[in-house]
Amino acid sequence: MSLADNSLNFIAGKLLASKFQLPEIPVLQPIASDDSLGGSFLWRWGTDRVLRATSFQKVRNECLNLSWDLLHVCQNILGIPRKAHPRPAWEYEGYHWTLLDWLPGEPWNPWEQNVSNFFENATALLEMIHERSRSALGVTTGLLPCVIRRRELAASLPGWLGRFQLEREPPEVVTKLAACLENRVNEFTRLAGILPGSGPLIVVHGDARPSNFIVGPRNAMGLTDFNNCRVDHPTSDLARLLSGLPGIPGADALTVDLARTNRWGSMAQWLDQWLEWRSMNKPIEKRINELVKLDWLDK
Repeated sequence: MSLADNSLNFIAGKLLASKFQLPEIPVLQPIASDDSLGGSFLWRWGTDRVLRATSFQKVRNECLNLSWDLLHVCQNILGIPRKAHPRPAWEYEGYHWTLLDWLPGEPWNPWEQNVSNFFENATALLEMIHERSRSALGVTTGLLPCVIRRRELAASLPGWLGRFQLEREPPEVVTKLAACLENRVNEFTRLAGILPGSGPLIVVHGDARPSNFIVGPRNAMGLTDFNNCRVDHPTSDLARLLSGLPGIPGADALTVDLARTNRWGSMAQWLDQWLEWRSMNKPIEKRINELVKLDWLDK
């Protein structure tokens, strides 16, 4: 077998040919790679489908099952892609594979588009998803994973900052990141300590960042990337959205505090990743610079 035959592109086409009994391996259009998706790859198949491959090490079966459940109960909501794969996904050559509708439009970029024009539509879509989740999948009460994780990150941050001070000639972007976190460490610790530790829990999207929203015709909003679904406080999705917007639009105190600590938590995770791997590429650098800019606007 040739090197080309061993490529993931070939494996993706071979999978589809097998599952749909096609006479030949289809031609797929790569649209995203591991560097920008953190362990996943995307292809466009024809005009109306998108295929995703995620390595076994990057996603848990629990998340995939919750994703399947949430997509299933939201199938008739405009802007939610329909699934065309079994529960929870195909398993093939060390990857989980999902096949969903292609949503027409472009990823929402709040740095280039007026936030107010799209924020209301995005929050309305999240509300519909959450209502469907509550009614079809149920509500429980318990410890909030989003708060637990923030407290863990806040507790670890002083140690990471101490390790960073020992580094010689770190990249400028990482130096800016560490400086922002050093200025925020006390506030991060304080807010993480006063956030409620328990509350209502539903199946949430889990990664409702602006770039996962698709702006379609007439500013209709769609939502992609359901691979991070989890059981958590419903406000965690809205906070994830707000944390990626320049400035934080008006919201209740809990949502604002979750949004701000989400930003600092993301920054802390990137610092930890750099300390662990000492690696830097364009997608990582772009994301860190965006977080630094968001933090500066929050002052």
